[in-house]
Amino acid sequence: MSLLSAIRSEKHTVLGLARFYAPFDTGNLRYNAITVGDIPDGIGLNYDLSSAFYIYFLEEGTKYTQQHQGFIANQTFPAIASYIQAKYADYNDDLTDYYKQNAKLGNNDVYKKDSEMLQKRDERLLESKLASMETYGHMSNEFSWKHQSGYETYQPNLRQRF
Repeated sequence: MSLLSAIRSEKHTVLGLARFYAPFDTGNLRYNAITVGDIPDGIGLNYDLSSAFYIYFLEEGTKYTQQHQGFIANQTFPAIASYIQAKYADYNDDLTDYYKQNAKLGNNDVYKKDSEMLQKRDERLLESKLASMETYGHMSNEFSWKHQSGYETYQPNLRQRF
């Protein structure tokens, strides 16, 4: 198996890590708006603004709160890169196990048993689907916002826990 094929086989773990590091209120962002798939040179992670229009505000922050600012650029992407490096370059089992545990927690939707939480999640999804993106000004280019840091090369020490 090639290295590219091996990395592509990690989609479930990558999705779990993206869900683990995503802010949580109702679970709409974690379980309806994040997907993963193959791209020509690896794995692509997609945050769907039509399912959770507020992703932009969480990632970039607002004048009212910066609590989750950078959750994609400063936590999710470095954690995924650190996991891939630990598993395929450094063969660091401790770090690999740490991220696999986080991915398992991210993929385990314990809130599905709570019908009130499911109802809130469905309402949040419906709100996002009905939201007029024109209301949100510069984001309105057919949901085309992309965080520029997602295309940068990360320079932090990836041999750490994020």
